[in-house]
Amino acid sequence: GNVEITKIDKDSKAPLEGVVFEVRDSKGKVVAKVKTDKEGKANVSDLSIGKYELVEVETPAGYKPLETPILFEIEKGRITALQLTVENELVDTGNVEITKVDKENKDALADAVFEIQDEAGQVVAKITTDKKGQAKVTNLSVGTYKLVEVKAPKGYKQLVNPITFQVEKGMTKSLALTVENEMLDKGSVEITKVDKDSQKALEGVVFEVQDEKGKVVAKVTTDKEGKVNVSDLSVGSYKLVEVESLPGYKKLTEPVSFEIKKGMTKVLSLKVENEQLDKGSVEITKVDKESQKALAGVVFEVQDEQGKVVTEVTTDKEGKAKITDLSVGKYKLVETKSLPGYKKLTEPVLFEIKKGMTEVLSLKVENEQLDKGSVEITKMAAESKNVLSGAVFEVHDETGKVVAKVTTDKDGKAKVSDLSVGNYTLVEVEAPKGYEKLTNPIPFEITKGMISSVQLEVLNKLIALKPPGPEEPETTDPEKPGTTDPEKPGTTDPE
Repeated sequence: GNVEITKIDKDSKAPLEGVVFEVRDSKGKVVAKVKTDKEGKANVSDLSIGKYELVEVETPAGYKPLETPILFEIEKGRITALQLTVENELVDTGNVEITKVDKENKDALADAVFEIQDEAGQVVAKITTDKKGQAKVTNLSVGTYKLVEVKAPKGYKQLVNPITFQVEKGMTKSLALTVENEMLDKGSVEITKVDKDSQKALEGVVFEVQDEKGKVVAKVTTDKEGKVNVSDLSVGSYKLVEVESLPGYKKLTEPVSFEIKKGMTKVLSLKVENEQLDKGSVEITKVDKESQKALAGVVFEVQDEQGKVVTEVTTDKEGKAKITDLSVGKYKLVETKSLPGYKKLTEPVLFEIKKGMTEVLSLKVENEQLDKGSVEITKMAAESKNVLSGAVFEVHDETGKVVAKVTTDKDGKAKVSDLSVGNYTLVEVEAPKGYEKLTNPIPFEITKGMISSVQLEVLNKLIALKPPGPEEPETTDPEKPGTTDPEKPGTTDPE
């Protein structure tokens, strides 16, 4: 079968010559490639029965390319050519190229900044001329625009009146606009530096005046009235950069831009306000309450007024931890992890960061050593060292008062916890069955800051089957400190 393609302008219906098409079969294979003639026509013959797509691969200048292929089918028995009419729209976007020059000598001017505004005054592009004085804007929709100069090159007068131009349908070339600028003269600026809240003059603030390229053209310091003057500045745009602020004040982070224009008769006045600092720092020092020794490894949370954790810190080997950049407000210092042998701080430490703080807030936090401890008893047979259950002990304080009574378990062990600092004695009140009872109490001590239990190993001898005779005193086995031989009275070393 045959197909005849006719390519026309969508609006005027005029034929379009030179448009290239590919005919592709259902598998995407190109079976023909044709170009429209001066009447906008192209013919494809001898196509087999089946489905095809017509793909535009070359579009005439000034027209939008056809994005979606045209599907068609050659059916069995067709005797006339299939007619396909394809319409193309004119391009509805265009480009503009600006060239900025000196009005007198026609030298190219870099760094001129322009806005492209549409008919509604909406900024659609912002551009800066390069070292050749050129700047280009592409893909502007058809319509009327204004070219507005928002920043002139250094030493030149800014363009007062905008330049109107139009982007037309089917434009194939960039619209060229040449813009001329006149040179400017010199001028002066007076800076006044004040407190933002009180409007009090601020003396001793240091500024740099920088030109458009960032070069420092003047460095000045405010006097007791907060004022400083800079004279003989060439026409152009400048930045006032604060390089030294006053203690307790925020340094100005954004430069203040200003411009010296031709024919200025008055000094340009710039009022610059500074805010007091709204951030502060705190340094924590953690020490032993009695010895004032620095305590490393203590962990704190800093919480705000809502209880939100803003940071977590750990004291160093000097017992110190520092937190910076805390916003103005009230805070709590909460100890979350203390050192072994020390009581954890139960009450948070309250502090406040105030506006205009110039010094680090120092917090000294003291910790007391633990005043409780524990003792673990291990009961064994003196001969076999087998553990013995069922031995009953009393723990007596220095006054002889019974503060605990315990019985050894199947592992021969018994533990007494939460004993206050002081001296104690361990008294066996009931020996395991078949073993001699310990007659002498075993002294031990709970000391401040203990982190491990006092270990007491107590040995019992089997009851001997012999005629009654005088009892032998008990002594401590010299080979095992902390071990009591029931036949030899002595004491156990709690360490």
